[in-house]
Amino acid sequence: MVGSFNAHSLKAEPIEPSTQSPPHPLLLTTPHRLFFLMTAVFGTLSMALWLVGLQGALSYDASWHGHEMIFGFVGVTFAGFLLTAVPRWTNQPGLKGAWLAGLCGLWVLGRLTMAFDGPVWLDLLFVPALLIVVLRDIVVGRNWRNLTIPVVLAMLTALNVLYHMDGDLIAPGDALRAAAYTVTAMIALIGGRVMAPFTGNALGVKIQESRFAQTMEAVSIIAVLSTAVLAAVAPDTKWLGAAALFAGVVLGFRMIGWRSLATWRLPIVWVLHVGYAWLPVGYVLTGMALIWGWVDPSAALHALTAGAIGMMILAMATRASLGHGGRDIKADGPTIVAYVCIIVAALLRVLAPPDWVEAAVVAWIVGYGLFVFAFWSVLTRPRVDGKPG
Repeated sequence: MVGSFNAHSLKAEPIEPSTQSPPHPLLLTTPHRLFFLMTAVFGTLSMALWLVGLQGALSYDASWHGHEMIFGFVGVTFAGFLLTAVPRWTNQPGLKGAWLAGLCGLWVLGRLTMAFDGPVWLDLLFVPALLIVVLRDIVVGRNWRNLTIPVVLAMLTALNVLYHMDGDLIAPGDALRAAAYTVTAMIALIGGRVMAPFTGNALGVKIQESRFAQTMEAVSIIAVLSTAVLAAVAPDTKWLGAAALFAGVVLGFRMIGWRSLATWRLPIVWVLHVGYAWLPVGYVLTGMALIWGWVDPSAALHALTAGAIGMMILAMATRASLGHGGRDIKADGPTIVAYVCIIVAALLRVLAPPDWVEAAVVAWIVGYGLFVFAFWSVLTRPRVDGKPG
């Protein structure tokens, strides 16, 4: 994915890789290797722990689950993506070696803190550190178009602080819901920009987005970020429902012209479209839940989390890992099954009765477990074409 970022909206050309031998261990040569590996492993193990917790064998609760999926699972994925892509957009050297290991260590400290009730401040280090690295590259590279990215990271940092304040300003659950909407803003931003070029390249056609579509891109990000703010200051209100409904409609219009149906023979591409489609579905369901009470609010939220976030992370991580591994960007059998499993998990969380939640969790574990199985060698071995990276 990141290696293919030549979309007109991202501007900067990729830096040519060096022909010298890397001075660091392979996992520390490029951020995508280390952090996508953590994505795969944590996405599997954290849900396995949650499944054990649902059976009453562990004391982990819904708050822990929600926090770790946003700030643990999503956080480490954002690091893998942003620390690989942003240096390419800005022509900066990027993080590697001891600095990369240190940032990963901050993420690990946060997970241990949440698992064993450690000092709260240890969980508040990772996202701000990621923000500083990303912001530095954007400022030095004068890549002002992508300043929205550190804004989103700053919002996530603030929401994590509010979560740990344990209700002093807002309820922890409201902070987590606002964080979920903030994450979908990042997905709408990045996913929306790459969908047309990725699809066009795969189909062998030129997909030129209209001026209307480009306007919808800006409007959709403003709309989604507005829902995140309202989720924090006016949770469970019709104002939030109206904002979510508007965001869903705009995100739906954003997909017009992407030729989604034409990608059905290309799993590595249609999975992106399915993942993005969960965004308008989730926001429309949120509006229906809060304005008219037609939908369970939990189902609407999981359309965004299990659906949009879960699918887009798997889609982006598999595509990026293949591209940076020097492999053909095509999904093999286990990868396609992984895609289907996450689709099933999302559908079960949205449509099935609450007592089916264990089935949804199992489907997720199988899907991300297959990610570990299929991409372990891709992420831990040298590129097949002999190039560094």
